[in-house]
Amino acid sequence: MIKKIVLIVVSLSFLSAQEKIFELLDYELDPYYSNIAYFQSISQSPIIDAGGKDEFEIYKDFLLSPSMPQFFLIEASINPMPIAGIYTKKNHKDLYDKSNYKEQNLIQSFTAGFEEPYALSFFLGDMVTFSRPEEEKKSENKGFVGYL
Repeated sequence: MIKKIVLIVVSLSFLSAQEKIFELLDYELDPYYSNIAYFQSISQSPIIDAGGKDEFEIYKDFLLSPSMPQFFLIEASINPMPIAGIYTKKNHKDLYDKSNYKEQNLIQSFTAGFEEPYALSFFLGDMVTFSRPEEEKKSENKGFVGYL
């Protein structure tokens, strides 16, 4: 699995000397789920860092103190291994049928994943980052709540 890599983090415009708009272009390459995502803040509120809180506490805080959406996200994703499985089954039926082991098809097992080959998502809501004190801050340590 290839780790998520942050491409660009830019503070775009200054609304005042203190207030910044947040913009992030991010991507993840993985055999089962690869994506490119664009995050954009729609308010001057900073991203909250939840520190070492566990996931349940983070989402409890989100749900018990709802706020106006702070971000929007557009994400395009593709699912390479499931696509390869569908392609093999459709275009190389003999190979696919010969890959049975006991009562399981090995190609189907190795390429199982999301049923849709690709997706385009729009999200409006809030985001929080989190990391434990002994842990290096990673781009994938994010939690979201909002409307998809």
